[in-house]
Amino acid sequence: MGAEEAPAAAPSSAQGTGADGVTPRGAVFLDRDGTLIEERSYPSTREDVVVLPGVGQALQRLSAAGYLRIVLTNQSAVARGMLTEEELAELHEHMDRQLAVSGGSVDGIYYCPHHPDGSAVGYNHRCACRKPGRGLLDLALLEHPVDLSASIFIGDSPRDLFPEVGPVAARILVETGHPLVDASAADIVMPSVAEAASWILQHFPKATREAEEAEQTEAEPEAVTGSETEAEAVTGPETEAGPEAETGTGAEGPIVVEAAFESDVPVEHEAPGEPVSEEARPDEESPSDAGASDATDEERRDDG
Repeated sequence: MGAEEAPAAAPSSAQGTGADGVTPRGAVFLDRDGTLIEERSYPSTREDVVVLPGVGQALQRLSAAGYLRIVLTNQSAVARGMLTEEELAELHEHMDRQLAVSGGSVDGIYYCPHHPDGSAVGYNHRCACRKPGRGLLDLALLEHPVDLSASIFIGDSPRDLFPEVGPVAARILVETGHPLVDASAADIVMPSVAEAASWILQHFPKATREAEEAEQTEAEPEAVTGSETEAEAVTGPETEAGPEAETGTGAEGPIVVEAAFESDVPVEHEAPGEPVSEEARPDEESPSDAGASDATDEERRDDG
């Protein structure tokens, strides 16, 4: 689903509208390129769309926990004249078929086809929907019953994490896309979406606050009885200090998980390597870059 213009009156609340009587729930907002599918500069053919290992199963598990799965992606290949919106829709249908093979699916795909340096008439302008702008997110909130405070953002770039929208359950960067230059906006860095899903379901097992609170209530110990000593009733049993929480950025930046969880499918990924400056990054073009050689590496990093 595209968004040529941002909604005229985008919601500013932390909750989507949804249908009457529908309880808002958490959503997992996902980047596309380098997160769900292999990172390739300006994918424009079916051969360019390759779903990463474990993604389908991860999306299935998140759905079973009640999470909406919504894709927010910059696709300036349309503005650059490399493909049409109709052809982009065909690529997304191809991605959906690949996800379905392993039981996965998404609840919505929102993309921005614009870029101010594009060549396609009608698309070569600045807009409010291109990330890090929040037009795509606002449109998704208008169309889905989302509790933003219970939601999670996953991507391979800080622009995918929407830090300006305020408190959310978690912001996760994955190492399956561009080398991570700045992870300061993330709560945690994971090897891939497969490991990220395991982490989410360990720390936030339910997509709605009501379900999570009900589960916690059921798990609470019984009330103190009269048979206990007065000291036990007042102070409770001694407990050992637990390990530090695994979430949060902390004083030294986000936590980086190398391989903390097993995914449903073995995940192979390359180490992110040392951050490099944009000036030092070599020009790289894939076969899908034909007609886009004038695009800078920074622009390519800002797509997906």
